[in-house]
Amino acid sequence: MRMKYFLNVSACLLIVTALAKLYGLTSGERVLQQLDPVFGVKNSVVMLFVSVAELWVVYLVLSATQSVTKLVALAWISSNFLAYRFGLYMVGFKGWCSCLGTLTKQLPVSPETAEAIMLTIAVFVFIGSCYYLLPYVKSRTMSQES
Repeated sequence: MRMKYFLNVSACLLIVTALAKLYGLTSGERVLQQLDPVFGVKNSVVMLFVSVAELWVVYLVLSATQSVTKLVALAWISSNFLAYRFGLYMVGFKGWCSCLGTLTKQLPVSPETAEAIMLTIAVFVFIGSCYYLLPYVKSRTMSQES
C-alpha cells in the first residue's frame, strides 16, 4: 500500500513539473534561447526533452504492470535530475535550475525556495524508488547465489 502511494505521489509530482516546463516553453522568455550550462544546447531543447522524459516515466508508472519497472523508471529520472544538478555545480553555474521552466517568475516564492523544493522532490523520488527497489535487488542476488 505504501509503495502504491509513493508511486502515485511521484507520478503527480512529475506531471506537475513536466507541465510547468511545457508551459514555460510557450512564454517566449529570452532564457529559453540561452545555452544550457551543462549540455551546451538551447534551454528550450533541454526543457522539451526533459518534459517528454518525465511524461514517459509517468506513463510507465501509471500503466506498467510490474512494480520493478515503475521503480526503475523513477530511479532513472530522479538520478538524472541529481546528476544534472551535480553537473551545474561542476561547471560553476551560479544561477537557478530551470526545473519549473519560466513558471517560477509567476509563483509567490523566491527562486531559492523553488530550487529547494525541486531538489527535495528529486531526492524524495530517488530515495523512495531505491528503498522500494532494494527487496527486488536482494531477492535477485539471493537467487543468483543459490
